[in-house]
Amino acid sequence: MQVKRNILLNPGPATTTDAVKMAQVVSDICPRENEFASMMKQMRDDLVRIVHGNLDKYTSVLFCGSGTITMDVCINSLLPEGKKMLVTNNRGGRIMKKIPLATPTMHTGEQQYIQKAFETNWISPLGPNVDEFENKVAAYVGASSSAALSSGTAALHLSVILAGVKENDIVFVPSLTFAASVNPVRYEMATPVFIDSERDTWNMDVAALRKAFEKYPNPKAVMAVHLYGTSANMDEICALCKEHNVPLIEDAAESLGTTYKGKMTGTFGDYGIYSFNGNKIITTSGGGILVAKQEKDVDKARFLSRQARDPARHYQHSTIGYNYRMSNVVAGIGCGQMQHIEEHIQKKHEIYKTYKEAFLDIEEIEMNPLNKAAVDNNWLSCMTISADSRVTPTQVMDALEVEGIETRPIWKPMHLQPVFKEYDFIQVEDGISVSEDIFNRGLCLPSDIKNTKEDMERIIKIVRKQFRQ
Repeated sequence: MQVKRNILLNPGPATTTDAVKMAQVVSDICPRENEFASMMKQMRDDLVRIVHGNLDKYTSVLFCGSGTITMDVCINSLLPEGKKMLVTNNRGGRIMKKIPLATPTMHTGEQQYIQKAFETNWISPLGPNVDEFENKVAAYVGASSSAALSSGTAALHLSVILAGVKENDIVFVPSLTFAASVNPVRYEMATPVFIDSERDTWNMDVAALRKAFEKYPNPKAVMAVHLYGTSANMDEICALCKEHNVPLIEDAAESLGTTYKGKMTGTFGDYGIYSFNGNKIITTSGGGILVAKQEKDVDKARFLSRQARDPARHYQHSTIGYNYRMSNVVAGIGCGQMQHIEEHIQKKHEIYKTYKEAFLDIEEIEMNPLNKAAVDNNWLSCMTISADSRVTPTQVMDALEVEGIETRPIWKPMHLQPVFKEYDFIQVEDGISVSEDIFNRGLCLPSDIKNTKEDMERIIKIVRKQFRQ
């Protein structure tokens, strides 16, 4: 007789007799059989996936008993003596809405450009979308031309090359920034010298920069960064660079749309770059653009980004090039996004204003400063907590994380990074690091332009609660 093998979940390691099996017309799987173990593993893995867990980092355990028994086992078996644990009940089964730090906001125009690229078979790192995107960005920022590239980092790297930076050359870079500001300097085997921040903007301190010129009178370039969309004090920085006849590179990756005294950031220096990563003010999913004062520099950037192929019928190369050009497909996304940039900036302004007004009565909280001579794009809204507060940034971030709300620490200063620890750090006053203080006391708040009024109220309520406890 052919018996279909089904599952009989009977207790214990013992199985039943053949007579019983035949009488029931059911074959069981003993808990010690491989089939049972495989089934349980699949169930455990599925449970981890349900809660969006990483199987490389998490597992699940199934208990024969109630939820109360499971909690008892966790507390008595897993919790070390003297430690605490947070227990939540998921509010009766309500699924919390996750609130991201910042994500792309797409419209309908992007798809039209993408569709046109497919219809015309322009699926390559050149094409009409690339040309149009370059023209749109250049016109928006007031540059004569631009080169669309694969990333903001690629644009920074080409800027460093265009500035003539070579091995062992010195480049001044703010310490409080993302690593991508510094990495291109090291690509060329040059030496970064880190400059401390000023409290008024969190950007490169002009007094520290002046001190750096005194210690290193012949740097090859200066790189200014407009952190979190807040403009650096460009009048003073430009004046120092002009005085010492040093090229200025502007890392405006986070500040597209920010104006300083009516002029767009990224256009003060000899070279300026913008990033279109997924969380930026507008996006191409990933990409960047380089602008320059000299048209020939933009042309050279395009040349280098295309593997530096010489104008010959055959493939000939007289210098080292790079595969840095932007795809015609993603450039189409950028073309559609440019139609909404002012709308995005306005929403960012509203988010910053909402936070600032909500925390005015909490003396320990201070929002990231804005440049009084600029109209900043408020890419990310950040806050610092006073050093004498009983509340720490980690506590605030943890409280928000429990509720499915994403935050981020302030960029860890480059002079504190293990990979850059050997390089000099210039402070206005020895022993006092403003950038380190901002890092220790600060955090980035959710700044997604799709946040609803209810989302903002939820975030603010959780933050305020930490200071009332």
